[in-house]
Amino acid sequence: MGNILKVLAEENKLCTGCGACMNVCTINAITMQSDQEGFAYPRVQEEKCINCGLCERHCPVLHPEYNNADRPECYAMMAQDEERRTSSSGGFVPVVARWVLRKGGSVYGAAWDEDWNVHHIEIANEAELYRIKGSKYLQGSVEQSYQLVKRKLEEGKWVLFTGLPCQVAGLYSVLGGG
Repeated sequence: MGNILKVLAEENKLCTGCGACMNVCTINAITMQSDQEGFAYPRVQEEKCINCGLCERHCPVLHPEYNNADRPECYAMMAQDEERRTSSSGGFVPVVARWVLRKGGSVYGAAWDEDWNVHHIEIANEAELYRIKGSKYLQGSVEQSYQLVKRKLEEGKWVLFTGLPCQVAGLYSVLGGG
């Protein structure tokens, strides 16, 4: 089953590197590895793969969902001046993140590590919000964050996940909806 993923990744024509396949693989046969240009793509360890097909069934590229509303609700917001100076997109993420954290929830977002790589991390308190503020303009690794988000939601916790459109599609796929 991993053959289609292999073709998507090797040809680099369709795969977005969202990591959904890696997050749903129950035997950890899929890893995300960077190509010569630094973009991460799935690599299937054929010797481990049991051909269950979960990776392909959860690939948002192979099974896109288009659930746009004909008349979507529209909301607008703008944070206070100081928040906007240290944030992107009008300060939306930290404002919503504080609300989620005050409800006992978790926030997932892209953060730099000590080697200037971008990874999705969980923020559990307001003091850590600075780590996910601002745009990163690099493909970040979601690692196991989709699985962690799913567990939190199953526990009835509030969760805010911020990421690229392909990462949000990957998360929705792992959660079982689109």
